[in-house]
Amino acid sequence: MKENIRPVLLEELGLRYYLNSNHNFGRFQCPYCSSSFEARISDVKASRIKSCGCLKVKHKMCDTKLYSVWWNMQGRCRNPKHPQYLQYAGRGITICKEWVDSFISFYNWAIPAGYIEGIGLSLDRIDNDKGYSPDNCRWTTKNIQARNTRSIKITNTSGYRGVSWCNTRLKWRASIKVNNIYIGLGYFNLKEDAAKAYEYYVRFNNLTHNFTSILSDTEIEELYKIKEEEDDRSI
Repeated sequence: MKENIRPVLLEELGLRYYLNSNHNFGRFQCPYCSSSFEARISDVKASRIKSCGCLKVKHKMCDTKLYSVWWNMQGRCRNPKHPQYLQYAGRGITICKEWVDSFISFYNWAIPAGYIEGIGLSLDRIDNDKGYSPDNCRWTTKNIQARNTRSIKITNTSGYRGVSWCNTRLKWRASIKVNNIYIGLGYFNLKEDAAKAYEYYVRFNNLTHNFTSILSDTEIEELYKIKEEEDDRSI
């Protein structure tokens, strides 16, 4: 994802003598703090330069969970190659301009809004059909975020999308409807495991279905790792 968010070329500055040869330089706008800076055009195209330097100089937070949250938000809404792009950008979920332009602006909202590093908070949209912005976001635990999904039928006794009780097998059943065809995903002793199967199927197949988020961060990372390996084999 990171390589898809690059500085914007504002003006070509022509050839300059640099490192014993001539190179094309340009003036760019930093995608993180909106400052302008000059750099070799080839360095920006090759992603050797990704910002004006603010990533390392101004906040030094590239390795924090909060920065990862911001990056993932960018990917879901702006990067067509992101596994969750269809589930977010595909249904009109956007990021407000101030957060698109600057991690610092996101940070300045996050801390007063209650973010604390290392306690497992998730960025939650209050209205699931609206985008990421200060007035529609909050910090919650995963359990609260899981309940903030698009409406689940009142007849659903599991509390999880795509999960129902099977009286004949006395197990929880996971199933999903794709192109008007119901697909069985298995039977499980625990409804949480059935919900994981549903979420796994949606994420793995890049479906636009909403789901109750229950997979851990580690399980999600492993899922996408497996998916990337399969995609590479299919090329």
